Amino acid sequence: MHQRGGLTVWFSGEAIAAWQAEPRTTRGGQAHYSALAIRTALTLRAVFRLALRQTEGLIRSVLSSSALIWRCRITQR
Repeated sequence: MHQRGGLTVWFSGEAIAAWQAEPRTTRGGQAHYSALAIRTALTLRAVFRLALRQTEGLIRSVLSSSALIWRCRITQR
């Protein structure tokens, strides 16, 4: 087993409220994640130089350690 260190993330009330995407009014596109959620994942990916699967694992780990129930799924197009 490898010790990889720890990461502490604080979510403000505004960030928690903005994590879910607004309901779609048109057809198409994804309706699960807000622009804030996508930017957060992409920022962490760039900072830590992660592949998409690693980024999904990091976000999933951060969200599972919180008391909030959020979903995480990253797909490459």
